[in-house]
Parts: sequence; structure tokens; C-alpha cells
Amino acid sequence: MQESRLDELRPDQVLQPGHVEEYEKCMHLLQSELALLNADLYIAEKLESFPSSLFLGRGRDDFFRIVWLNCLQSATLIVSRLFVDKRKPDRLRMQRVREMIAQWIRPEYRAEFEQRCVRLDSAPLSASIKAVKSVRDSTLAHLLVVDGTLMLPPGLRLALPDLKKIRDHLVAYLDALSFGTEYSTWLVQYSPNLGPGPGTPSDVEQVLDAFVKNSSLFNSPETRPNSWRLLKKGLGAEDLKHLNEYRRRLGFPEV
Repeated sequence: MQESRLDELRPDQVLQPGHVEEYEKCMHLLQSELALLNADLYIAEKLESFPSSLFLGRGRDDFFRIVWLNCLQSATLIVSRLFVDKRKPDRLRMQRVREMIAQWIRPEYRAEFEQRCVRLDSAPLSASIKAVKSVRDSTLAHLLVVDGTLMLPPGLRLALPDLKKIRDHLVAYLDALSFGTEYSTWLVQYSPNLGPGPGTPSDVEQVLDAFVKNSSLFNSPETRPNSWRLLKKGLGAEDLKHLNEYRRRLGFPEV
């Protein structure tokens, strides 16, 4: 987003007297919601790409599937209450905060503030919003039953790309509502800029690495060399690639 003079001014310089405290309460609440959303999506993405059936065996990865599903459900509810749900005056949606700021802002900055926000209104989000709303209405908030039959829209699933697209829009929206302050929307552990740093795994990655390192498959080349030769023949190219990626990362030779 192009810098404007609003980026250089403090909230007390932009807002009319008596509204700064309420503004900051709203912004910190939105910030914490987006940090939780980013954490949900980070964890879900790590679990979605983790080859759990390879290292744990089919049917033994329930823990990962449940955590993955819970993260996506949590993310769906967050984007719903912040952005997708219908407008109601008692609900603190992102658009509601925008409307309140438009009332609180000093007259000389109102046009510039609206211009910042209008640029966000043209974002192509209708398909993603429809997908998220369908999941929320049909499986999370309600289970729709018509004439005794559970009605699920065809192809209904929780999709990371839709959630991430709306997440990016919400982060840009928060930036547009900010004056002279940068609100971090990441928990430090998962932040691309403030995280553990190159070569240092996050807590999620450490958990996944521990499961891999303790798995029978990972240790077979050293602990069962004879049976490993037969086991290796049954592995596909993609499975062997995943195995060697983890062996390299955990300090073991490729096989």
C-alpha cells in the first residue's frame, strides 16, 4: 500500500478527542484475531504437507488430521466473524471498525482515509467468501437437514487457499485502518520476520521432526539393515524423497 501522511501521524493526531482509547481497543482486538488466524493457517499448512501416513502408517495419524481440521475450522470462524458475516451493529467486523473510524476521524483526514479503504473494496474475493460462508453455514454453525437428509453442498471442503486469500485481505485492511503504528499479525514463533530464524525449526516443526525421528521407517536403515533393503524396494519415488529430506535435515545420511 502506498504511503500517505496518515502513516506518519499518531492516532491522537488523526482522531477527534475522546476516541483514541476505543480505537486502540478495536485495533488490538483485530490484531490478536489475525495473529490467531495466522497461527491456525501456519499449523494447518505444515500438517497438510506432512507425510503422516508414510512415517506413522495409514490409520495411525488421527492426531494430525484432527489438529489440521480444528485449525481450519478455527480459521474459518475467525474470517467469518471478522469479514464474512452479515452486517449487524453489535458485531465488531472489520468493516464496522472502518465505519466507526470514519465517524471518529478529524474532518481534514476523512477523504484520505476513505480513499485508503476504497482501494480494498475492489479485491476479487467473492469466490473465496462464498466458499468460506458455505463451509461455515453447512458444517460449523449448523448441520443442515432437509427432509431427514444431511444437506452438504457438492465438493464442500475447507480449503487453505481461500482462507489465505481472505487473510491477506484482512491484513491489508488492518494496515489501512492503522495510523502511525505497525500492528504485527503473527505470533513470534511463526512470524516470517521475527521467528526462530533460518535453520531453527518452529515448535510445530520440532513436533513433526520428533515423530519422524522416532518412527520405524526412519530408523530402519540403521536398526534393521536387512529388512530395510526389502522395505526400500516398496517405497515410491515420492516417499523416498520425503524420507531423505528428513534424514538430511536431522543430520542422517541419505538412503
